[in-house]
Amino acid sequence: MVDRPTIAVMIERYLEWKSANSAKHTVRTYTDPLRHFSEFLSMSGINPFEETADALPASILDQWIAWCRKRPNARTGRPLGPTSVQLYFYAVADCFKWASRRKLLPERFRWDEMHANATETLGKLYSRPARHDRRVPLLLAYADGLSEASAPRKTCSANCRASWSGRPCAHPQRSARAQQGVLELLRNRALLHLLLSSGMRRAEVLSLNRDDIEEGWAQTASIIGKGSKQRTVFWDAETQVALRAYLEARADTYPPVFIRLDNHRGAPGADGESWRLSPQSCWGIVRRYSQLTGIPASPHKFRHAMASAMLNNDAPLELIQDLLGHANVNTTKLVYAAYEQRTLVKGFAKFNPSATQQIAELEAEQERRRG
Repeated sequence: MVDRPTIAVMIERYLEWKSANSAKHTVRTYTDPLRHFSEFLSMSGINPFEETADALPASILDQWIAWCRKRPNARTGRPLGPTSVQLYFYAVADCFKWASRRKLLPERFRWDEMHANATETLGKLYSRPARHDRRVPLLLAYADGLSEASAPRKTCSANCRASWSGRPCAHPQRSARAQQGVLELLRNRALLHLLLSSGMRRAEVLSLNRDDIEEGWAQTASIIGKGSKQRTVFWDAETQVALRAYLEARADTYPPVFIRLDNHRGAPGADGESWRLSPQSCWGIVRRYSQLTGIPASPHKFRHAMASAMLNNDAPLELIQDLLGHANVNTTKLVYAAYEQRTLVKGFAKFNPSATQQIAELEAEQERRRG
């Protein structure tokens, strides 16, 4: 008889494996559904801390889906939406697949059949393709249009006469803050340019080090993206100039490309890692320029804008897939279905003749036969 771990231990081992092979955000996304799955088992009379997978019925995933559809959202009190239910199902199903490969499930499960039945119960999720705002590049135009003299800065004190008269202040504190404001503007420009030109995910951009981009002189980098997949990313000459200007203005030599510049960042830590710009700070920078321009934007919308611009210039989906790091071209098709519609319309207009054209061709054919 195979010595199997308890369900709780199986989930714990799976999450440990996930932590070693996936990004932190992905692990968090999978942890919550599995926690609720354990709650579901307890409510169903199965103690996950004492029972092994042998105690689970073959219909467990079908029951799990039904429970998720009735479970109220902790924040709104309403039942979970179709997208949330699907996400919960995928997390638990992935745990089962991992356990199946390691022979931690009983033979009676017949995993393929079990998964197929559960997928049928879940049903297909239909959603309208997202529409991507073509105005996102205008945030870069706004940032590029700001002069370094207009960079945000603070006076050294309310009683400083220079601050009242508008004359330059020789006080060291004001000079340092002025330099910080200029560096902040250069950093934000470089960040926005890189998000748009490369199409990288926010976490991928923030993970870059100086050596990865050759201190701003490179126009390509090799990165480890989502799912621990390696790919090459590219950016244009404008982005290269922006990156070099920012890095050359830095007074430090810490490896992270994008760092915090505020007065509350604390000690830099080993190799400046404590100063590395966080995902929340990146989102805050984009939101600031979004509010200033009145154009809705997020870091991920720059990625969409890059891919949409390429598709509008007739780039093949397979190329977009490789540049974005999608594991499957169907993901690219799903996200950019609205732009695929444009391609279909062009093909329809080019290859589908009108009734008048078809009639004219038939009449010409008949005339040739009579003649």
